[in-house]
Amino acid sequence: MRDEQRQFLQALLDTRGDGSKICSRCGCCEMVTEECEMCDEGLDGHDCGDDSCCCEFPEPNLPCEFCRGRGYFEVCLGRCDSEGKHAARPPER
Repeated sequence: MRDEQRQFLQALLDTRGDGSKICSRCGCCEMVTEECEMCDEGLDGHDCGDDSCCCEFPEPNLPCEFCRGRGYFEVCLGRCDSEGKHAARPPER
């Protein structure tokens, strides 16, 4: 099977009929995106290549270390951990 076919089939398995993405860890919950609060659209910091920056108006051009430059995080609605187990829910009162 070619890589393109494999990626296409995996994308089909990772989505529901309505187009929402399914968590690859637990396999049952929907994934949602949350905006990264540590950066501005995936960029954080400025590096022009000089040891001492002389830019008059430095614009962020370094990818954010937290979200890896995406500007968002994908979060499982079931709050599953890295092993795919759902987080314990607090007892209802």
